[in-house]
Parts: sequence; C-alpha cells; structure tokens
Amino acid sequence: MVMRGAAAAALALIVGASAAQADVVFKGTAVVTAVTNTAVCLAEYDVGEAFAITYRAKVSGEPAKETLQGIGTDGAYLITATSSGGLLRGGGATARIDGVAYAQPVTVTSTTLSLTSAPATIAASTNYVTLSGYINNLAIPGCRVTFRMSLARLP
Repeated sequence: MVMRGAAAAALALIVGASAAQADVVFKGTAVVTAVTNTAVCLAEYDVGEAFAITYRAKVSGEPAKETLQGIGTDGAYLITATSSGGLLRGGGATARIDGVAYAQPVTVTSTTLSLTSAPATIAASTNYVTLSGYINNLAIPGCRVTFRMSLARLP
C-alpha cells in the first residue's frame, strides 16, 4: 500500500508538472529482457521482472528534459535526460539516475543509455509508445539492464 501511495503521489507531481509545461506523459510497464552477466547485476535484476513506468516525453519545441520513473518491488528510480537535446531516446543519450533501492539512496550522476521509440517521433497527439533498449549503471556500476516498455498516454 505504501508503494502505491508513493507512486500515486509521484504520478500526481509529474502530471501536474506536465500540464503546466504541456509535456506528454505516458504510463505503462517495462519488462527486463536482459542483464549484464555479473553476480551483483543478476542478484538485483531478473529477466522478466516488471516495473511500473511513467515517462514524460519531450515533444518538439518544449524546453523540459525527458524523465522516466520506474517503480519495482525493491526500489524506484527517476532517470532524467542530461543530453544536450534533452532526450532519453536515441543513441548516445546521457542521464542522471536518482532513487532508492532496498531502502538506500542511489545516485548515478551520469550514465549512458540507448532507447529506441516507436513511433520514432513523439507528438502531443501520440497515444501509444514502445521504448526498447538499455540503461547502463542502473543503480549498480557496470550493470546494463535491457528493457521493453509498452506505454499509453495519460489524458
């Protein structure tokens, strides 16, 4: 119940911010499809593990940077684009990760990721998005986690 309350509060903040900035917000599920084959990475992430996702996409002309919030059974992360274009999508993207895992704060000041979106261009009228790709150093140095996310736009 606490996790649901925290998720609802975080979602309310993101939705409130998006209304003021006219960002497009999507919600859905991410499923882990692969992880780095190291003991520490395999201990944290399982292929098939699911995360509740809220994704604030940057549409053309918007100044805000993209963010991706993931909530799982053992932690929650906020991934914020630090790339010059403000996108989490595309090759060579960089991001900051803040969150909590096993009741311990987690901060990764800079990491790389590669997420591909379908459709490739997200507009204010886009209703559904699929993101697939990887995030490096997801709370664990040297741990690459590969995902597939299915998301629907919030009204």
